[in-house]
Amino acid sequence: MLNGKEVSEALRKISVEETEGERIDTYLSRRIPLTRSRVKKLIEGGHVRLNGKVTNCHHAVSPGDEIIFEVPEKKAAEAKGIYPPPDIICECESYVIINKAPGVVVHPAAGYRGSTLLDSLASRYPGAQLVHRLDKDTSGVMVAALTAEAGNDLRRQFKDREVKKVYLALVEGVIKEDSGEISAPIRRSSKDPTMMRVGWSGSRPSATRFTVKERFGNGTFVEVYPLSGRTHQIRVHMSYTGYPIIGDTKYSGGMMAAPRQMLHAWQISFSDPGTGRRVHYEAPVPEDFSSILSSLKNS
Repeated sequence: MLNGKEVSEALRKISVEETEGERIDTYLSRRIPLTRSRVKKLIEGGHVRLNGKVTNCHHAVSPGDEIIFEVPEKKAAEAKGIYPPPDIICECESYVIINKAPGVVVHPAAGYRGSTLLDSLASRYPGAQLVHRLDKDTSGVMVAALTAEAGNDLRRQFKDREVKKVYLALVEGVIKEDSGEISAPIRRSSKDPTMMRVGWSGSRPSATRFTVKERFGNGTFVEVYPLSGRTHQIRVHMSYTGYPIIGDTKYSGGMMAAPRQMLHAWQISFSDPGTGRRVHYEAPVPEDFSSILSSLKNS
């Protein structure tokens, strides 16, 4: 079991009731508020004992058996002052869908030692894997894998462009076309390594489609569909066309006041790693985005 200095003893005891030879991981996931994948990780990590002995996921339980398990705490994450628990849209067997708040860093990065969304997830789902990214100040829907198998499958789907994403954006200026496609290669800026730019030498092909949802006196509300997955792609492409995202001071979108770039990952669809069935999820628009949208309508 874990060292007492690393975890607090959150011991729990369950007496097995009526069951017909269920596996211990299946039985536990019915009795406690944890997913089967997390229960499996606890068992594999030696945190579950059946009748006083460490067990495995395949062991069948019988009426009268006693199960004792403990849930380890993430002291390292606590020391960094982790973000509040993630806003979970849906919890499935092998993945969870998150509504990421603006201002939250997704992954650890060079020069950043604070807490991340990954820390917050790991405190709730040991072994959780984020298989894609959103910029710190971009809000919206994300998927995290809860098993190694799901992580591999989802990463493959992203690589093969099988994952479909729809973003909502508020941009400066009035776009005349009802829809369009921006096809311009993107590479890292030689002047500022934290920025990307359109450029043909050493760049990677990049394409973004958009559809106008509503026009205002000095801005446009658009749906955006990235056809490739480059860093800062939507932000770079909208700025390149002369319609930067409102609040995106990094890419020329500072003419209108906003607390952040008004970019929201609205919808995501992919094949469920366990069933192969196509699934679709949506994250509600956050309050700051709705506020700027209302301001545009009233301007």
